Amino acid sequence: MTFKNNTQRNVTMLPVLIASVLMLSIFGAHNALADTPIDTTDYFGPALKIFNQQQKISLEASGLQQQIADLNASSTANTSVINSRIVLLKQQLDADNKQIDDMSKEIKRLETLNIKSYQVDPQTEKKLRDAEKAIHDKYIGNNESPYSDNPVQVVYADFKHRTIVVTLDPNQVKGSPESLAAKIIGSNGESITIHLDAKTLQSVEPTGDVPIDIKYGKTMPATCTSRTQICTPLVGGVSISNIAVHTLNTIGYRAFLGQTAGFVIAGHTATESNTIVQPYTSNNVIGTVQVKGPICDCAFVADSQQTQDNVFVNGVMQYAISANVPSSQQPAGGFVYKSGAATGFTMGTITNNPPPGSNIRIVTMTSGGGDSGSPVIANLNGSTASLYGMVFGINGDTTQYYAEDYINSQLNVIPS
Repeated sequence: MTFKNNTQRNVTMLPVLIASVLMLSIFGAHNALADTPIDTTDYFGPALKIFNQQQKISLEASGLQQQIADLNASSTANTSVINSRIVLLKQQLDADNKQIDDMSKEIKRLETLNIKSYQVDPQTEKKLRDAEKAIHDKYIGNNESPYSDNPVQVVYADFKHRTIVVTLDPNQVKGSPESLAAKIIGSNGESITIHLDAKTLQSVEPTGDVPIDIKYGKTMPATCTSRTQICTPLVGGVSISNIAVHTLNTIGYRAFLGQTAGFVIAGHTATESNTIVQPYTSNNVIGTVQVKGPICDCAFVADSQQTQDNVFVNGVMQYAISANVPSSQQPAGGFVYKSGAATGFTMGTITNNPPPGSNIRIVTMTSGGGDSGSPVIANLNGSTASLYGMVFGINGDTTQYYAEDYINSQLNVIPS
């Protein structure tokens, strides 16, 4: 039986991390939209470093708790040695728990600053919204499929940088940054060349002097293959697939369709079959798809074994869902977390405030193939968290998710 005594290492690490955060400067920038300085400080980067270190310390704390439990249950006659070890382990555990708490407070402080940096005055918001709508309507229109072949994949207003972000499919757009173009099929069936460089996009009225930020990425369903383990009872964040294809996907969150209990998943998970298995490589049937979203990439599965209202983090930790947060209370700049079967538990920042009628949230977050269906949570507090929504796709360095209230309205379900 072994134990670690790393108190000094852990205790001294947080001040260093926080010190580096406190050295950040809020610098001013101006563009045609704002008379007041724009805060483009990267609050998320330092918060992510703290979060990643916090996860390591949380695992260590869980290990210490297990060692203490094992020692308390030991029948070794040399109780003085055992008691001495328990004292040392408890000291280390107390130090770890204090550091975890300090890190949570620092992440919350950074989140508050980040949310503030996304806030704009009503005049600037209207100008950004009008530009966003104009470009969206011209190049996307009613084609809201997240996996369309449109060369213009995503359009959204970035309130933090006061720009319109336009994501282009790199496989369809050619040319230099000053002269980007793509070919599309016109209404008469003929091939048409459209220009998609920043200057052309800015010419769409009333965009005018609103800066355009061009990025590249093709929105793809977050699906692939990987190995995972069976989970009993079922919780959000563990691997699933449909029985026909056995392609890795993830359970979202627990919900009810009338009196029927089950869980929400990405709709494309059930493309080949309405029978869902867990883990994804098995024939262990856990439920049957009852309804799919008419618009959103979402579905409700009636489960054949109980699904807990928890989100899997790692082998020793889960978050219990304590609240359901609507889209209107998910501000740009807020920090969110997702638990996926492919890339695990990761942290990100919301980068857009969807306009009325749009239901896709954009998050800067690590995700990968197999994370479709991942529950998106926030407001971590001890062992509880708030449910924000569910991942359905990835595009370049961003993750896309639907807010839970939109999913629930699409499927006519009630989250537990």
